Amino acid sequence: MEKVNLILPFQTFSQRESYQVRRARQDEKAKILKNLHKKDNQMAQTSLETISNLEPDAVIKKAKRFFVGEWGLEVVDEAECCLRLEGGGGHVYIQATPEEGRTTVSLEGREWTDQLVNFMADIAAQ
Repeated sequence: MEKVNLILPFQTFSQRESYQVRRARQDEKAKILKNLHKKDNQMAQTSLETISNLEPDAVIKKAKRFFVGEWGLEVVDEAECCLRLEGGGGHVYIQATPEEGRTTVSLEGREWTDQLVNFMADIAAQ
């Protein structure tokens, strides 16, 4: 099992971000996703980390809405700081840790890489 570690810097964008900036973000996300896929089209274990201005409980609630509500994963384990979900032949684990006024968010998963990257980009922008 190949494990891919990716740490992206915290980024915020105003509502008036230019088309070029939005396009660059989309291109960067596409490159990340392309590099995370194995050549034989199987997904590696994915490990991501980002910083968010959201409180840890808000990150967990948002993750639950995203992965359960939109993608149909089932909650296997849940606590104030973390959430473990399974479904679709894979799993997702999210941990939110308060740190100096921000929240460090660790995301791990298998078979849900595209969704993890999208969720990470969403919470990092807030």
